[in-house]
Amino acid sequence: MTTNLAIHTPSIVLLPVVAVGSGLGMIAYGTYGIIEGFKNSIEASQFR
Repeated sequence: MTTNLAIHTPSIVLLPVVAVGSGLGMIAYGTYGIIEGFKNSIEASQFR
């Protein structure tokens, strides 16, 4: 029973870490996309 728990514990610990990591990645990617879009709109307005 103890070995079974020891096998499952890493996956239980890993799941939230992966979820948080991918969440942060999505936030960072989204922020980067917003910043790039903002820069592009500023550049477009300057060229007019």
